[in-house]
Amino acid sequence: MVSASRPGFTANPSLTIPAGIRTDWSASEGWVQLVRGRMEIVGPTTVERLAQDLGLPNHVVESSLGALEAEGYVLRGHFDPDVTDIQWCARRLLARIHRLTLDSLRRQMEPVAPEELTRFLLDWNHLSSGKQVYGRDGLLTVIEKLQGFEIPAVLWEQTILPSRVAEYNPRWLDDFCLSGEVVWGRVRTGASRDASKILPITLVLREDLDGLRSDAVGPDDLGSDAEQVLSTLRSRGALFMNEIVSLTRLLPTLVEQALWELVAAGRVSGDGFGAIRSLTSPMRDRAQRMRRHIQRRGIKPFGTMSHGGRWWEIKSTDKDHHDDVGAPLAAPIEIWAHQLLARYGVFFRDLLAREDAAPSWQDLLPIYRRMESRGEIRGGRFITGVGGEQFALPEVVDLLRENRRVQSDVGATGRSPVPIVVSAADPMNLVGILTTGAKVPAIATNAVAYLGGRYVGHRVAGEVWVDPKLDHETARKIERALHSGRPHFDSAYPSGE
Repeated sequence: MVSASRPGFTANPSLTIPAGIRTDWSASEGWVQLVRGRMEIVGPTTVERLAQDLGLPNHVVESSLGALEAEGYVLRGHFDPDVTDIQWCARRLLARIHRLTLDSLRRQMEPVAPEELTRFLLDWNHLSSGKQVYGRDGLLTVIEKLQGFEIPAVLWEQTILPSRVAEYNPRWLDDFCLSGEVVWGRVRTGASRDASKILPITLVLREDLDGLRSDAVGPDDLGSDAEQVLSTLRSRGALFMNEIVSLTRLLPTLVEQALWELVAAGRVSGDGFGAIRSLTSPMRDRAQRMRRHIQRRGIKPFGTMSHGGRWWEIKSTDKDHHDDVGAPLAAPIEIWAHQLLARYGVFFRDLLAREDAAPSWQDLLPIYRRMESRGEIRGGRFITGVGGEQFALPEVVDLLRENRRVQSDVGATGRSPVPIVVSAADPMNLVGILTTGAKVPAIATNAVAYLGGRYVGHRVAGEVWVDPKLDHETARKIERALHSGRPHFDSAYPSGE
């Protein structure tokens, strides 16, 4: 109400005003209080609708809302996607509506069993029959999902990429590396110095390299040759092998050993993927034995392996998180949060067991809660038997529902699921994480087998185990595949049969 003493208003002489009640309101103050009272009960609304409800001019309502916004009492925004005009809502009501909306969304998804999640993940990561991708674009899609996950070097072109990219062509990876779109190397600096074919490396989009790289596990303990080569690369930039030899005046074999020490320490990378192929090639072992034989006989080495392309130092993460024009970049923790969701679709604490380079759950959880509050992802209980909070991409929630329906239809037709064998070093080795029992060590020589999302066999240290509950024919096929190391069963189990 407005002051009864102002012109145009007549006080009721019989009205008794209780003590402590203010009666000296100005018109503008009265309008603000009138709008405040209405905003306490109406939820998101527009200036025009509020003006109609209160019988006030639009400009009076708008100025009153501005005063309440300055107090922090109301917020403006687009809260209803069906309303194009700016909406206003009391902060307290908006927070309550938001909580109720999140609770409602969390209750909408009926959780699925871990086996159903495994089956979905094999599809999501293009490992299931008929789910492989094709061509250069398909390869880039696979790299986007796998980046940040370090896998033994020998496996990338032996099983990891060919199992996901149909008719995989190594030239595609070379093109991406040489053009600068993709970088190979380690995201954990100061890690293992073992430069062998089991050296774990990852493929990363160059634009995400800084965000996915972690700080050193400990102080670098590089050899003197490696320090000299690194110093040369740091001062001169990217160099070819023969240039490094000339500038450092080291023997080619020593330069080669120093480069691989730096690769293993997460300090350098190369232009093409040919260097990794030479590291994992059987010819490398033969060449090394020949060089040792020559050196023992006192003959000066006449050359070293040619890796092609230049070598360059992987720069440290930009701690300022700004681009060249000063615009803020996403923090590494946010890049990791998005990357883990891209890899798994659904993410929760247990999945960090295989993510050695990822941040801790304690650091990731506030990011995921914030993303859920912004409506970017969904929170809830998506997987049974998993403790703690779970988060999923919105489209994945729909895919999990659809996957359950499809599997129900497949079961009704009596069709058998297609078994799949993956390397134990593959991120999809989730034995002991989504399944009960011991984990299968994630090393290059081990493998695991799935059937309809169920863990049914493994190869560990050359020994094969197959679930005894399987029928004899299926068990024999899985056993043969585990012995041979074949990643898929497409020829034995054609899609749809």
